[in-house]
Amino acid sequence: MAQPPYGAPTPPPPAMGQSQLVVNLRKPFGLLADQMVSPVVNINGHPAPAKWGQNFYPTHAGQHQVACSSRYMWEFGPQTMAVDIPPGQSLEVHYTGPVITFGSGRMGFTEQPRPGMIAWILMITIPVAVILLLVIVGVIAGLNS
Repeated sequence: MAQPPYGAPTPPPPAMGQSQLVVNLRKPFGLLADQMVSPVVNINGHPAPAKWGQNFYPTHAGQHQVACSSRYMWEFGPQTMAVDIPPGQSLEVHYTGPVITFGSGRMGFTEQPRPGMIAWILMITIPVAVILLLVIVGVIAGLNS
């Protein structure tokens, strides 16, 4: 396992013979979004305390069901993943919530791209392009009068 960069939190080692699940929760997209949106983690159907960033859960070896989502006014971006943790080992999973609250999140063993980013870019650029086009047409029509 590679050493974390200087200043990054080092994961606590699992107790002798105990396994550990590390859930990395990527902060939501947007200004101050991480302060308005809360992470939700369930392990084997049981709620687990969570914060944005790395979360360490000591557990037993074997199969586990990890479910993550985000909560603002409602819960959104659900994603579930089955993991198999080896005895005495640490297993890391990554969750990224969607940019738009009507999509699902992504989960995997590596950092995940933000789902819904293309839709968000289109929602921003299309209205700006239409307004810009209307202004240009208005200026041209004003010059031709």
